[in-house]
Amino acid sequence: MNSALDVGYREATVLIEDVSRILVDPVLREDIPPDKIQVLADFKAAALEMGMEPDGFVRLTLAPGANIAEGLREVTRAMQAYQRGECPEFVEDFR
Repeated sequence: MNSALDVGYREATVLIEDVSRILVDPVLREDIPPDKIQVLADFKAAALEMGMEPDGFVRLTLAPGANIAEGLREVTRAMQAYQRGECPEFVEDFR
């Protein structure tokens, strides 16, 4: 029965500390394409601007076929919209 209900959704926890570490460590960055490094940098900036602590995190629920970079892009867009005063009820959980 469980396999019938599993449609491929999965969770990913993204820690701001880990993102920070990746952004400053050349060894960790070496296999990550520049566009994904930019996603990480944008996410970290938006998270800190919103008032999240450096040891904070977000938990993504990813649809089948989605990757963490796509999920972080969407979270970053939501954070930026929140900063502009849009969708406050949607993003209140980040505080």
